[in-house]
Amino acid sequence: MRILHAAVRIALPALIVSVMLACSAGAADQGQYLYQWTDDKGTMHITDSPEKVPAEYRSRTQSQRQSGAAGDAGQDQQVQQTPPRGAASAQDAAEAEADQKEAWQKRIVSAKGRLSDAEGRIRELEQRKQTIMSQWGSSGSTLPPQEVLDQIKRIDSDLDRTRKEVDSIRNEINVEIPDEARKAGIPPGWLREVQ
Repeated sequence: MRILHAAVRIALPALIVSVMLACSAGAADQGQYLYQWTDDKGTMHITDSPEKVPAEYRSRTQSQRQSGAAGDAGQDQQVQQTPPRGAASAQDAAEAEADQKEAWQKRIVSAKGRLSDAEGRIRELEQRKQTIMSQWGSSGSTLPPQEVLDQIKRIDSDLDRTRKEVDSIRNEINVEIPDEARKAGIPPGWLREVQ
């Protein structure tokens, strides 16, 4: 793809000069100039009068002495510069790359946010269990009531489920997303930038 862009960049100026020469070929030398500019849509225009160049493009206009009058004197000519199939302008490519980078980084940020939430729930559950255990352990009672045992059992179940969730999210951050990014040709530095 980069070789194709380089070839287009090299061949395009030669094409422009050829078009300009073709416009003036075969005519008698009358000392006139051709004026060339490219508009914002990428269309190249050639005319024989500087007054016909729109004001916003005059600073970007190139002039060349023609060897004769153009076949249709006074007529503007346009040459559409068509980028190669599948190739976007450099700006479009840069914007697309920035969007792609943002999307991959958002996946990592989202996963890290979920990991932080899950780790917070684990700390909360462990603290709640510790509080319950310390109340019954210091009272001298041999066994807490059944409702307390059920509550501890639910906390243990929640802890187990949340620890599995943490392991799954860590795997997503450290293995799954980087593997998908590598297969998609994403530079590894994009994901490492997210702390």
